[in-house]
Amino acid sequence: MNKPNVLHVEDERITVLKAIRRINQLIVSVDNAAELTQKACETLISTRMYSGAWIILINEDGTFREFVSAGLKMDSNRFSTALQGGFRPDCVRCLEEGLDACQVRHTGHDCGDCLLREAYPENYILSTRIRYKQSHWGYLTVTAPGSMAENSEEVELFTDISEDLGLALTNLDRIKKQEQVEKRLIRVLDDWESTFDAIPDLIAIIDTDHRIVKANKAMAAKLGHRVEDLTGRQCFDIVHGLPSIPDFCPHSRSMRSGKEENSEVMAYKRGEIYDVTTTPIFDEKGKLTGTVHVARDITIRKKKEQLMAENLALGEFALKQPLNHLVTMAIDKAEILTDSKIAFFHFVDEDETKISLQAWSTNTLKNFCAAEGNGMHYPIELAGIWADSLRERRPVIHNDYANTPGRKGLPEGHATVVRELTVPIIRAGKVVAILGVGNKPIDYDNNDVDVVTQLANLAWEYIISKRFEEALFKSEQYARALLDAIPDLIFRMTRDGTYLDYKAGKEDLYYQSASIIGKNNRDLTPSWFADLIEEKIKSTLDHGKLVLFEYQLPTPGTGMRDFEARMVPNGPDEITAIARDITDRKKVEEALKKKIDELEWFNHMMVDRELKMIDLKKEINVLLNRLGEEDKYVIHQKPHSS
Repeated sequence: MNKPNVLHVEDERITVLKAIRRINQLIVSVDNAAELTQKACETLISTRMYSGAWIILINEDGTFREFVSAGLKMDSNRFSTALQGGFRPDCVRCLEEGLDACQVRHTGHDCGDCLLREAYPENYILSTRIRYKQSHWGYLTVTAPGSMAENSEEVELFTDISEDLGLALTNLDRIKKQEQVEKRLIRVLDDWESTFDAIPDLIAIIDTDHRIVKANKAMAAKLGHRVEDLTGRQCFDIVHGLPSIPDFCPHSRSMRSGKEENSEVMAYKRGEIYDVTTTPIFDEKGKLTGTVHVARDITIRKKKEQLMAENLALGEFALKQPLNHLVTMAIDKAEILTDSKIAFFHFVDEDETKISLQAWSTNTLKNFCAAEGNGMHYPIELAGIWADSLRERRPVIHNDYANTPGRKGLPEGHATVVRELTVPIIRAGKVVAILGVGNKPIDYDNNDVDVVTQLANLAWEYIISKRFEEALFKSEQYARALLDAIPDLIFRMTRDGTYLDYKAGKEDLYYQSASIIGKNNRDLTPSWFADLIEEKIKSTLDHGKLVLFEYQLPTPGTGMRDFEARMVPNGPDEITAIARDITDRKKVEEALKKKIDELEWFNHMMVDRELKMIDLKKEINVLLNRLGEEDKYVIHQKPHSS
């Protein structure tokens, strides 16, 4: 009776071992997660006689990734589509909520509306997570008879298999990531040489003895050597041309600190400015073996920064200093920014036929040039090659001045010229000035052209502005003198009668308590006068022409005064009024009128008297005629006008 039971137990152990062995064989032999999970499902059916097996794989964020199955009694695509749409079986939901490590359920009454219930209405299912430590890969589910599903040893076997799958998937993922890293590393190593040489920055690996282990092509080209010629050379010698380590060396600082260091360095024997970074290199034991030395040419950027700073300084200087000082400062700036030793600024006459030598740099006058020239004019046709920029209307460089064709020599006392750069300043198609620099220690290049061109054009704008400013100042002085000479009162007012400005003595104003600017006329003068002014302002602005009128207004201390006002529009809502005190003129006019009236009365009296005398003379002549005598009086009577 016991023997069949023993055989049955032995058979069961054999199938368990077979299942475990085949699963382990898969884990060892299969290197693809999809293939591993698919074959695992098939193995569980073939070795454990489950009626169906399936695995839901998920991503790291818990979203659905893949569905594999074996022995499924329904359309697997339908189930997979549902999973992609967010469907989760009840068994999976319970596992997601962490209720049990393994679910044992009956499809008939535990699986709700699960799609698998249609295919397995009376089966039991086993479900568990596929995980290893902190890695969660998905869920394993099988359908089995109740005798197997409720057997604790079967559940333990099922759980062990899922854990093995979790370990296998974790290893596969690790291997995959490692392979990806290795591939990237291989690509990096393959590309390192080409990348190293393609980088425009100057890069070198320097050991603890300041010897170059490797340098890229950009650095070799800058130093004028082949790459292989730099290997083994000490950096301070080949790079800086120095016999020993300079104080500014960032490599030395990295060797002391074991950290990344940075410096701005003037190097490479040509005056360029480099932003140098040194990053320490350690071996596998943590020992410092050298640094990666990266130098980026920032000469142009630094020149631009310096140019911007000098431009701002020039602008501030222009606000406070006269024109001749501004020109001198602009020349000094051009000289400094190009590392030159001499500089000049020449104004060109409007017809471009003559040059006026206006200014030399401070350094030129102090140390190099004693020739006369400031303020002199001479024809362009007599100018040497330094005027080529005017003739050609573009910047011109002469880096070998002495051997340049067309050179006409220099006047006595003039600075010796080794090399020069001249830039024309062009406005409205005409050259208006030339800014030149000379005797840079190395050749002038396009960077110098850009710097001098920008500074020249900016300086010209400041010069023109200064000219206008000085002309305006003179004009304002002249206008102020004219205004001061005019005895009339002048007012600027808005449409509503607010005073914007005025020119008048305090004693001439009706309101004398304080300044009237910003105040309204109606608040300062009698209402009848405010009405009159508002009426005249309106008439002036509405008709847009001069309005002439007279008025009387008392002023404290002098009494009632007579004024004649002329009001003109100064804009759509502003007028200018000129008021002249005509009190004395009025008095003279009244006195004159009175005198005229008196003269007219006297004249009338005299005319009447003369007429009476004529009549008397006529009567005498008549009487004499009757006596037979001649006329005694000759009468000249003026025509009488009535």
